[in-house]
Amino acid sequence: MANYEHKPGNGSIFKNQYKEKDGQPDYKGSVKLQDGTDKEVAGWIKQDKNGNQFLSLSISDPYKKDNPAAQPDTASGTDLPF
Repeated sequence: MANYEHKPGNGSIFKNQYKEKDGQPDYKGSVKLQDGTDKEVAGWIKQDKNGNQFLSLSISDPYKKDNPAAQPDTASGTDLPF
């Protein structure tokens, strides 16, 4: 499934099997916007004041691990411009 690519305007979310804290999303997934931009989707099951459940969503840029080799070496001070 990791190689699956959504068509523009489509996406999917799945139950977050790694949820350990209340602040973490109940569902996670991805979506491809109409312009072809990939985004991550997170969803939380919430309850309104009348007791009705709903899914609150957040859309963000995809997570990218930092590449330590590309980070400046601040410990040695060699990256300073002066």
